[in-house]
Amino acid sequence: MVLFEDSVALIGVALATIGVALNQVTGLTFWDPVASMLIGVLLVNVAVWMGRDTKPPLVGSAARPQERQALEGVLDEFDEVVEVRELLTLVLGPKALLVAARVDLRDDIDAGRVEELAEEIDARAREVVPDVTEVFIDPTRPS
Repeated sequence: MVLFEDSVALIGVALATIGVALNQVTGLTFWDPVASMLIGVLLVNVAVWMGRDTKPPLVGSAARPQERQALEGVLDEFDEVVEVRELLTLVLGPKALLVAARVDLRDDIDAGRVEELAEEIDARAREVVPDVTEVFIDPTRPS
């Protein structure tokens, strides 16, 4: 993103230089404002592109529907998970997705298995959706 922004700044400087040079060489004052308008159009396009690209992490968007569906499928793969009570996702960055799941687990599993299960769910979620960077599992009682 920074490299792209800096490249566009250099293109803007080049356009300004060309506009001033053509103004000096030809004596026509037409070229300087044309270069300024081209720089303005360039900057508006870059701002729109960057805004669209950075919107999800800035506004705290959730995972895309296909990612959420894949994560729900991961939780359903485990026999110990009786019910997924709540699944929350949050985009943290371009390749960073936080997953928090409140799940009802079978009553017959012990604390050691709960820890193993959490690790297995974490690993499987990262395998299915590579952007997953954080996984939080909250085992809760049915209400």
